[in-house]
Amino acid sequence: MKYFNLFIVMVILCAFQWNAVLAKKVEVKFAKDAGQLNLYNKGGNIKKITNCRFDAVNKNVICHAYYEKSVKTCNNDPTYCSAKYFMDYDLRMPVTKITGSSCKLTNGSTFKSSKLMAKNKNNKWVQAYSLANYKLIMQNHTPYLPKTMTPSSDQRFDFITSNGCKFSAYYKQVQPYNLSEAGIA
Repeated sequence: MKYFNLFIVMVILCAFQWNAVLAKKVEVKFAKDAGQLNLYNKGGNIKKITNCRFDAVNKNVICHAYYEKSVKTCNNDPTYCSAKYFMDYDLRMPVTKITGSSCKLTNGSTFKSSKLMAKNKNNKWVQAYSLANYKLIMQNHTPYLPKTMTPSSDQRFDFITSNGCKFSAYYKQVQPYNLSEAGIA
């Protein structure tokens, strides 16, 4: 009987632990109306930004970014004088402040609306599409994003969940995490 009671206690403890693990992972995908997000560079924007989501536990907005570019390396035959560069990143935007409703997000939460907003020259919030500005860093003839990138003005994401929760998540920088270097891509 002792072993049966011990077994029951172990099952209950495992169930509590499993619920705690499930509760910790709360990522809510962006709504489809978020628009085409990009990173801005005078030499060309990175526009292949997809799979954006809000990580409620770690207070991050995370998006996937992919960049591919062919570069001419000499003035001779283009077949032998070009190189193709690609970068595969997760972009993390640590949230500095959250304002709005205090409702809780759960694993079943979905966004009905998610928009990137920026302050314009008149100090008014308008919809934006550029997450941040960047300048490529070249190392051994290979381009990399810098370790941090900053938006050109105050920026935030405005979210409305399907159950009516409205809140804004502010960020001040974008931190790329290179998936290729991590052996993921």
